[in-house]
Amino acid sequence: DDDDLGSSQVVIQDYEDTLSHECPDANGRVVCAFFLRELVEKINDHRSARGVVGAAPLTASSLGAIQHLAFLDREALREVVPRHLVRDDPPPDGMHQLLIGFRRCLVAASLFRLKDQSEPHARGITVRLFLGPEDPRQYRVDEEDEEEKGRTWSEAAWKQWKRQPSSFAAPVSEHVLAYGCYDGGLRFYDSIGRRQAKSALGPNGRNVPIVKVINANPSRNTTNNAQPQRPRIVCAGSNGVGYLWELELSVDASTGQITSFDIPPPLATFDALAAVVPRTLSEDFPTSDLHPIAIAPTSTHSQMDRFHSQFEPTFDPHRNLLVWIYSSDGIAAATGRRGAAARQDVRGYLLAWDLTAVPPPSWPPPARPPAALAPLPSPDMTCRLTVPGIANGAESIDSFLVAAYVAASSGELMAFAVDVGARSARR
Repeated sequence: DDDDLGSSQVVIQDYEDTLSHECPDANGRVVCAFFLRELVEKINDHRSARGVVGAAPLTASSLGAIQHLAFLDREALREVVPRHLVRDDPPPDGMHQLLIGFRRCLVAASLFRLKDQSEPHARGITVRLFLGPEDPRQYRVDEEDEEEKGRTWSEAAWKQWKRQPSSFAAPVSEHVLAYGCYDGGLRFYDSIGRRQAKSALGPNGRNVPIVKVINANPSRNTTNNAQPQRPRIVCAGSNGVGYLWELELSVDASTGQITSFDIPPPLATFDALAAVVPRTLSEDFPTSDLHPIAIAPTSTHSQMDRFHSQFEPTFDPHRNLLVWIYSSDGIAAATGRRGAAARQDVRGYLLAWDLTAVPPPSWPPPARPPAALAPLPSPDMTCRLTVPGIANGAESIDSFLVAAYVAASSGELMAFAVDVGARSARR
């Protein structure tokens, strides 16, 4: 229902203020809040200002619920991208930048304090960026709607649709976002120039959508190189194969505008599905017979939700570790296990790759075996909530555990840990 969904709120809360004894009133901890319907109105205003004509306005129900939220404030960006790619000057007081991901589009919005503020937590909203289909019919694909089932799209419309975002975005600088597309492309959008700055076809090809894009920049405390870091990202295709990219990106220090940008070949390949299948199944299973759940621009909301619960890669910048959780449902579906009885013995897995020593680029990108591989404690664990963390080992700071909280389909939250061992032993 559009009214119910439009009434959902986005609330920004000051965590440090929450912990302060000087804030007895719970409302005082909220920095700002806005309804989804307010954001949708601003999205439509932004589309109109861009000259989108002849298309019906988007609605809260067509966009669906918000799937991802991230801060694009400079302070937050400095924690995930190389610092020289983010300006030093502070933003205006009271302003926040948000990156908001829906199932079929990406939105960047600025929140600013209103001069005449009748509501204590109200903020003005300006949509700075909108990436997604312009035709509202391409947002709500309903498997129960006979009209939708019978609709055919022209070749030009289908080609344009496949160029739309199939993943959430990752910032690679203050003003450049990377995101995956249904045509297997990795695209980079420049919010200053309001244009696509660069694109590259992923090694998986045009028939494998890129569904996950994450930052993979090590913490400045873990690198000894005096040279400025190049931004790194990991992108994963719908087939469960990921790649590590290191970008050659330079920006003007005062304006943030791109001065040079090149995309070398990926540094490494991470085949998560091929790594876990031999551990999961008792019999030999050729990787050529793997068929992960597909995703397409015409996938329904429920199909997209099921797909995105199959696996989840995350990156720990302090240990330079790529942590990847693959659910039992994803493994069972890829190996053709149908029904509850066939899936009951299939376990999900946690994998970890050490990215401290990555060789120079070569083609094809070399496959790296995981440094750690362990089954999840329960077969009904999903990837709808994955919170990885790190705990130092008892022997030395170089020995550590990968700990994670993962949601189970029964509604439980389970915690477990995998011993990655001493880094020196893995080199």
